[in-house]
Amino acid sequence: MPYTIDGLVTGAERRLTGSRAHGAWRDWCSGVHGEFDISFDGDGYRGDVLRQRTEEYQLVSWTSQREHVRRDARGIRNDPRGHYELFMPLKGALHVGGDVTEGALLPGEMVLVSIDSPFVLAHDDDASALALLIPEHRVSRTLGSVAKEGVRLRGGRGLGRVTRDLAAALIDEREQLTAAEFDAACDRAVDLFCLAASGEADGAGTADDDVRAAVLRHVRAHATEPDLSLAGVAAAVGWSARHIQAVLSRTGETFSDAVRGERLDLARDRLTDPRWAARGISFIADSVGYGSASAFSTAFGRRFGRTPRAHRAGAAD
Repeated sequence: MPYTIDGLVTGAERRLTGSRAHGAWRDWCSGVHGEFDISFDGDGYRGDVLRQRTEEYQLVSWTSQREHVRRDARGIRNDPRGHYELFMPLKGALHVGGDVTEGALLPGEMVLVSIDSPFVLAHDDDASALALLIPEHRVSRTLGSVAKEGVRLRGGRGLGRVTRDLAAALIDEREQLTAAEFDAACDRAVDLFCLAASGEADGAGTADDDVRAAVLRHVRAHATEPDLSLAGVAAAVGWSARHIQAVLSRTGETFSDAVRGERLDLARDRLTDPRWAARGISFIADSVGYGSASAFSTAFGRRFGRTPRAHRAGAAD
């Protein structure tokens, strides 16, 4: 699927009231986020939604009247989605988590939740927010099991603010973006959020978080180098190879996993980048360190669920 922009307006603009407006809103939101139970206050309803999407990411901005959304075990069983959502309020307070009595999420804050874990979202009239839908692998390989529990981050300063501002800029520049540009910007937003969260979750980082973030940062910057090695990365970031291996193993990954992930992410971007359109898949595979096109295709399919050729064709449709 190429980069597309779509949206929904319910209420006065389309002369929808009562159950018709409720039904239109419920169907659209459930189609994007997965099966939900949604309750509303009163008979009328007013909401505006805008969605930007590719095969990899979706970014949704919305403003609506009061609602209460519940994603429960039944909805997850009926409609599993396999992604995370990063909620960023812009106006008003959101309550996101296991229960609406949890602390309000205010503008300048953000929270990451698994869409396949039960949670609720509630807000008052005319609240507005952004939700970035993120493939599970982009989060779990950096934050590990911590992500399943929900990660809350102060977004009013530092990398949190950069993440939020980048997401808001994607809305403003939506008409100017290609699929490759949108995906690349979302990649960076996720990387920044995970980097900030690994050192700031609940107000304090750990030594392991710092090591892992430095290793991934170096691997990302040097992913195309054929001689990228654990020893070389260890020398560059200042920790021993043995210590890096121990840190990565505690999150269920290896150094090879980290390198492979970054190289496949880069290959995915190049397959849809117009500047690489004249290059064959074998050339792109070689450019990210895969000497065998078949090995590249197998690894790509395992990570993204489709072949490199299908990914390139989907972006061109």
